[in-house]
Amino acid sequence: MIAKLSKRGTSFKGVSAYLLHDKREEGDRQINTSERVEWTATRNIMSDNAQFAFRVMSATAMDKDRLKQDAGISTAGRKSKGDVYHYSLAWHPDEQGKFSKEDMLSAVDSSLKAIGAENHQAVIVSHNDEPQPHVHIVVNLVDPKTGKNLPLNYDRKRLDEWAYEYRKERGEEQQYCPNRDKKAKAIEARKNGQKVPYVAGENVPRHLIDDFNDARSHVTPEDIKKFRMHQAELYKQNTTAVYVDGKVQHLNLSDFGKYQKSKHGDEHKALDQQFKDRKKTIEKDHKQEVRQATDAVKAQMKPAFTEAYRQNQNDREFWKKRDKKLIGKLQNAIDTVIFTRSIGRGENKNFISSLYGALSSAGVRVQGVERKLEARLRDLKKEEKSQIKQAVNMVKVRKAERQEAARRDYQDSSGKLSERQGREVKELKSRWRDFGEQKRLAFRALKQKGLLRAQDAKSAERPEVKIAKEQFDKEKVEKPERAKRKRKPRSRKRTRSGE
Repeated sequence: MIAKLSKRGTSFKGVSAYLLHDKREEGDRQINTSERVEWTATRNIMSDNAQFAFRVMSATAMDKDRLKQDAGISTAGRKSKGDVYHYSLAWHPDEQGKFSKEDMLSAVDSSLKAIGAENHQAVIVSHNDEPQPHVHIVVNLVDPKTGKNLPLNYDRKRLDEWAYEYRKERGEEQQYCPNRDKKAKAIEARKNGQKVPYVAGENVPRHLIDDFNDARSHVTPEDIKKFRMHQAELYKQNTTAVYVDGKVQHLNLSDFGKYQKSKHGDEHKALDQQFKDRKKTIEKDHKQEVRQATDAVKAQMKPAFTEAYRQNQNDREFWKKRDKKLIGKLQNAIDTVIFTRSIGRGENKNFISSLYGALSSAGVRVQGVERKLEARLRDLKKEEKSQIKQAVNMVKVRKAERQEAARRDYQDSSGKLSERQGREVKELKSRWRDFGEQKRLAFRALKQKGLLRAQDAKSAERPEVKIAKEQFDKEKVEKPERAKRKRKPRSRKRTRSGE
């Protein structure tokens, strides 16, 4: 059992055109035949028609924002790059005709459960154009109920483990997948603390593996030595000079990638710390400005308070002097009643009754005049508080402006830094691609040399080639070589004109 993943796509229409029709030959513009389609099936879709099912999946993917809103899920966040998930399951060519449609669908349902997609919309298509029986499964990663995308962490690993368990349950792990069985046992041994090496299998078609093995068997040790020397030379050439701790170091692509990642992280941390320090400075300056504004208002209001205290002292002395006489007591009592009523007190009594009480009690008169003097100071304090509030509000406005300027500068610097780092990462990726292309070209040349030798070896084993070669060697031995004829010297003489 081989589970092969395809690259995630964005078009259900494109994958349906490929799976539900025959392969396009060279020169064909459109394919309408579907002879290679053996059967189709659907999952979690109220229709068995594959064409209609693909349209339903496309509509569900386009409507995922509304599905999220209906489910009470936020539509914010990073958007998915592709909702079309396509993989295939292939059995061994020797198993052709051994599985029914129900057996294949049972395996498909089990694989969908292995990757957590048993509740997602899916279309299954079986083809008959290859020696091995196989099916294609197309899954809509958008959940039809919640609109969320299916998380596919370690999906290749989970399918590989499922394929091994599928063969193991049937007792066929040694017959059809011995390498996978070795890998599984090695992984289990390493979990138990044993140091057992293993190499993961490559996602390479079977005919290419046979081709490579054929080429590898005809490559000489000298060719491999030259190939490795060439790879080592390429590795040495791809270095970058960087300054680390005041020294120049030449790093290869791998080490330079680690250095670049660390440097980029440090640059972002430094920018974040600079922004934090600037905010702390703004906050510190704000507190200082608030204190300065408060002190300025108090200094401005200090003469008024001094005058108010002087007036209160004069009024208090005037009241004491006037209260020594009967007519003065009467005037003080009248002032007390009037002021008491002005501030909302004593209104439940009539004026005469209140006047009589103030006139007959020196304590009431003293309390009344002190309230009047305190009211003068209270009004000044209220005015001072109002002016302080206005001054502090102006300081807060300046603080908000500085914070907004710092935020804009940080966002601008962060954007420029990310842009520059993105260019550096792309440049490193480009160097990796060039390096990989050089390695592939060298490996392709090595493989081509092995293939040519393999073809020569196979050609030499053919009977007609052997007969022709023997006949050629026989004629070469029997036929004597012709003696080279000696070239005669030139006998013609040159004559001068006029002789």
